[in-house]
Amino acid sequence: SLSFFCGDFNSMPSEAVVELLKSEKVSETTKPNDPCNILPPVQSITHSLGLISAYEHVTGNEPRFTNYTGHYVGTLDYIWVSRDSVLPVSTLLIPNEKTLRGTDDTPLPNTRFPSDHLALCVEVEISPTNAQAQTLSMNQYQMQ
Repeated sequence: SLSFFCGDFNSMPSEAVVELLKSEKVSETTKPNDPCNILPPVQSITHSLGLISAYEHVTGNEPRFTNYTGHYVGTLDYIWVSRDSVLPVSTLLIPNEKTLRGTDDTPLPNTRFPSDHLALCVEVEISPTNAQAQTLSMNQYQMQ
């Protein structure tokens, strides 16, 4: 299937949410943040979405930061895509700290960047086989 799963996941690359999205499970040594103790046992938290991180695929790593405030600098935002039908080919560069801080030398948000999160963008190629199947499926749906 053709999937894009993007946004602010409020999780750093080393945390359980990112591990789950990347590897389809959470290792028993990873402790999810569960202050209300409502999650099931870690070994039962799985999925089969077949996702890859667009930024990690293109650059080899997640960005050093996607959030840059006075009290936190780190990666919280991600673009996940279907590994079997979407090929990330390029990503928007993340500005360096000097550029982010701007002429007023302040963290985000500031006069140049109005959000505390940075924009992420990926250029992708859709697998022709899967794109054709997706189009056929949509055409069948429209004909009903």
